[in-house]
Amino acid sequence: MGYDFTGLNDILTISKDRVFGFFNEFDEFYRKSLKMKEEYNLANDSNFNIFSSISDTYYKENLHSDIIRLILDPSTKEIGNPENIKLFIDLLNKIRTELKIKPTNKNKIELSDKINVTRERGRIDVLVHDGTNAIIIENKINNAVDGDNQLGNYYKKVSRIMHLPVKAIVYLTLTTKKELDIKKSISNPKEREKITPLIIPVSVIHEKSEISFSDGFINKCKEHSNRNELSRVYYDQYYKLLKSLGGREMGMIQYKSTIKEIYADKEKLSKFMEFGDLWMNKENAIWEIIKELLADDRFIVYPDDYNYMYRKINDTVSLGYALNDNSFGFVRTPGCEIEKFKEQSEILNNCLEDRKINIVFKDNIDLDPTWVYKYVNIDRIGDFGNIINNFHVLEELLK
Repeated sequence: MGYDFTGLNDILTISKDRVFGFFNEFDEFYRKSLKMKEEYNLANDSNFNIFSSISDTYYKENLHSDIIRLILDPSTKEIGNPENIKLFIDLLNKIRTELKIKPTNKNKIELSDKINVTRERGRIDVLVHDGTNAIIIENKINNAVDGDNQLGNYYKKVSRIMHLPVKAIVYLTLTTKKELDIKKSISNPKEREKITPLIIPVSVIHEKSEISFSDGFINKCKEHSNRNELSRVYYDQYYKLLKSLGGREMGMIQYKSTIKEIYADKEKLSKFMEFGDLWMNKENAIWEIIKELLADDRFIVYPDDYNYMYRKINDTVSLGYALNDNSFGFVRTPGCEIEKFKEQSEILNNCLEDRKINIVFKDNIDLDPTWVYKYVNIDRIGDFGNIINNFHVLEELLK
């Protein structure tokens, strides 16, 4: 008696429906994630940046403090200039207005043109002053914890030891999620009451771009760089680095929130586990799908090797696909002498280098006596039809 597959088919259909139900349920997560990657250019693996290329500490506090000092210090000339200080103060005033931190005659931010910018003076990350008034910048771009009475000590050193009235204390973070632990950072309640109105939270990334450190200041510096090509490139590269770091942080916040939601619900977790199992085993399924598509396009199994499929172009060269490792290119037509095929290797190599067909491939071309090929990057396929279409393009290029 034959086996009734109806029940099994129903089980597989239910499982498939649950997986696509998972997709629908988390469609908002997908759309937000995609928008974030596009906005912050996170999906671009070839996104070169000067700062990350020369230092593996591009995410750490000291590097950013050095860069900020350079941008704010007019004496550096090539990078810093007086206009940058004005732009920075403009940003602080915009943020103070946005957050309704009311300015008074006592704490109004005003600096003269005699600007001095120092690093680690009294352990302060960046100190900006004109000999009369000062701005303290506390850099938390790397999400470091607040130190015991950290801001309290900085305020005391500047106002009482250096005798400079503090006009603002900038608390610089990657995102608005990082908040100052004010009780820890200013331990004395009376001092806290005096210092709190001076604190201005500044984030690299903000939902209102005009008050973000990246768009509201660094990008403004770039716009005002005029004909100074060196400073323009410097600002542009730092802007891109900040956007990338901020974007990754925002992405991680979103991922953590979604993972918490999944693990808080057994049904959601079950769906997610099914999806994960499907994705972990996708390569075997891809192998079978491509095999079927190739057969529909008149490819046949290569003699004596079922891992290869080919379609003859001429007596020397055939199109070929290695199913076991997803490689693609030209294979020696069965019966052709190896030396005759090798004579065509330069031409075949040039065809595979053509930009019309490299979108789904890894970069390098590999050669052996019977095979000129590239490995397919499965994550770039997008649509299985791309494989067949690329074969057709490759055939036209050879002809």
